[in-house]
Amino acid sequence: WKWRGELYMATRADVKSIMNEMESDNRRYNQKDRDTGEVKRVPWKELREKERTAEINKAVRDFSQRAYRRVKSSIYEDKTDIVCQRENSFYVDTVRMFRDRRYEF
Repeated sequence: WKWRGELYMATRADVKSIMNEMESDNRRYNQKDRDTGEVKRVPWKELREKERTAEINKAVRDFSQRAYRRVKSSIYEDKTDIVCQRENSFYVDTVRMFRDRRYEF
């Protein structure tokens, strides 16, 4: 079967340099307070993990668009993984349910 992968155009070195730039002390990011709903500007170290990930994704998208003129590239790879149906309970249960619906014991 063919696997289709969507990859960002930015390389690992690009992402590392973006992250180093984001961690610098002079940059501030918007963070919404959970209790009051107030938006305040905080440094990188005070952001939650989910917000950090979102900021990194946004920066990598912007960089890829500016540097490579597109955000993602698609690659196709031939995969030959075979799942043993006897060891996977999903297949066994599905066959049993189908069998039990057809026959009355």
